[in-house]
Amino acid sequence: MSELTFGLIVHDQPPSSFSDEIERLNSQAQRGIAIVDRWRLDSQEPEWPLLWDMSSEDLVRDGYLAPAPVKVPYEASPEERSLRDSAIHVLREYATHRGVPFLLPSDSLPELHRRLLTLASDASRQEDLSDLSERAWKLLDRMDDSLAADSRLAALDEILRATTTEGARCVILAATLLDIEYISDHLDSIGKAPRAVISAASLTSDRLSAFAELGPNELLVATHVACEYADAWPSDVVVILWPLRSNRRALENLFRFIKEPHRIKIFEMSEMNQLKAPAT
Repeated sequence: MSELTFGLIVHDQPPSSFSDEIERLNSQAQRGIAIVDRWRLDSQEPEWPLLWDMSSEDLVRDGYLAPAPVKVPYEASPEERSLRDSAIHVLREYATHRGVPFLLPSDSLPELHRRLLTLASDASRQEDLSDLSERAWKLLDRMDDSLAADSRLAALDEILRATTTEGARCVILAATLLDIEYISDHLDSIGKAPRAVISAASLTSDRLSAFAELGPNELLVATHVACEYADAWPSDVVVILWPLRSNRRALENLFRFIKEPHRIKIFEMSEMNQLKAPAT
């Protein structure tokens, strides 16, 4: 290395002062650039001339960086958290008994209800699973009384009240068909019926027209498949993420396809004091 010369050396977040070895490399280069956080500029040694200064807000505004989701905290009741925790525990036991991986695309109440119902029906026909079946039926009885008090729906209502008054076009993203039907039914019940409900079963032409025709103060509910058609979305859309661990992957797909990611606004519902999430 001591015999090489360099046209350019780029230091990515170097220490506040260079070691002797790094200084020797710098002396062998025609040019050197250091990329550092803004707060470290005053302490950087040596004090190199500042070539370019940009904040994260600048990057978002100019389209170089996608906006970070706005976290919207909500608090589930102790009964609701207990229901989810107990349901997940029973479903995990059932998966272990069957010798299959425990995969849960969504831990929403309707999704857990559907899976518990399947478990209870299947396990009731197997004598060695009678206890598991009985526990599932008890959870289903408790859950039927709690569906009307879903904290996630209450948080969604709050976001919609704040965004639709400003004329926003809202896209609500969830993981499963059952979840988007559940959300759509709720919106219908409060007089905010969505313009369309989009899933993998929807025709491509229907998906494209639904986004193209989405107007101010209108809602669209979709599974994550909608992210693949983000180039057809309105540029100023508001995205609301139903709580889910795989939302990061959905956002990655969204930013791959959407034309102007810096113009969208993203709200992500986040449960306060959330219990340990299931593996997905």
